[in-house]
Amino acid sequence: MTKMNPYGIEMPNSRWKDIGGQRFGKLTACHPTGKKYHGQHVWLCECDCGGFKEVPVGSLTSKSGTKSCGCDLYNNDRLITHGKSDTPMYERWRSMKRRCEDPTSKSYKYYGGKGITVCVRWQDFKNFLADMGVPPTPSHEIDRKDANGNYEPGNCRWLTKSENVSRAARGRKASKTC
Repeated sequence: MTKMNPYGIEMPNSRWKDIGGQRFGKLTACHPTGKKYHGQHVWLCECDCGGFKEVPVGSLTSKSGTKSCGCDLYNNDRLITHGKSDTPMYERWRSMKRRCEDPTSKSYKYYGGKGITVCVRWQDFKNFLADMGVPPTPSHEIDRKDANGNYEPGNCRWLTKSENVSRAARGRKASKTC
């Protein structure tokens, strides 16, 4: 004899648990699909981002299981596809973003705290690399030509640390009044 679950799906000879409406990370179980994966019932789940994903019930209920539709994978800096994540260039990019976007950064008050931002295009490391190119030497740093301007194409260049320090010191002297 086959049984029908409350969703109208036949569940022959199976132990079936209704998890509809329950949350698992960013996913909310909507309804079973009627499919099975390795003997487990598959549920259609809606993610907080608006996406949908079919997930076996065991994957939802395990601690290390599926917790989003995959959107987390695309927003995770650790999952790099450009092969440059261990380079000084990548670290310069991350530092630039951190001082503009992370209020817990020691340098934030001098950058993000003053309204300096990283342009939308440079939120993606590949675009930053394409626009700026690799620094001429390891001692080069990113510099904004207009100290009050944002990090964006046309306002940035590579300077050595000593050039950058000297330029900043000249700027402070010029801004002092008697």
